[in-house]
Amino acid sequence: DDDLPDLLIVDGGRGQLGVARRALDDLGLADDLALAGLAKGRLRGVGDARTRTAERLFVPGSKDPIPLPEGAPETLLVAHLRDEAHRFAISYHRTVRGSHRSALDRIDGIGPERRRRLLRTFGSLTGVREASLDDLYAVPGLPKAVARRVYASLREGREGRQGGQGRQAETAKNAKVTPRRQDRTGNRTANRNRNRNG
Repeated sequence: DDDLPDLLIVDGGRGQLGVARRALDDLGLADDLALAGLAKGRLRGVGDARTRTAERLFVPGSKDPIPLPEGAPETLLVAHLRDEAHRFAISYHRTVRGSHRSALDRIDGIGPERRRRLLRTFGSLTGVREASLDDLYAVPGLPKAVARRVYASLREGREGRQGGQGRQAETAKNAKVTPRRQDRTGNRTANRNRNRNG
């Protein structure tokens, strides 16, 4: 309980406040935290007569919101908290969205059109990552060499977590290498299939 804040401010009005209240009830924290919802002022009127109402603070159990005086320190404080939460959420979202895009963009032969086609076909970067090589071969307009690069590239990050088996199998397939075996000295070797004359 010492780590809990004294006040939890939710970005939004009565609806968001109700959802937050139910979440706190579900967690058994409703009696441990003060809760409020901060709603931006609204535009009222028409044309040149439009004015903005004050920011409003909604609190549980009160029918009407509390208007916050414009320019007052308490208004500036809660507005700054809200704006900072927005800034953090937007920058996080952009970072996540950018990292998803860049995973495909780093692959030679993938431009905006092929990236869109892959994402539309498989639904997400995770879907592309989970696609089999045959699934990638079936994507219209995606050359087989590019499909192999997509397949190998998107597995590189996962294989460290999964022991590297995916890339070894794919490398063996592409290089026409049979699985490793031990030679007479006990060392592991790969048997290369080569066409030899004579």
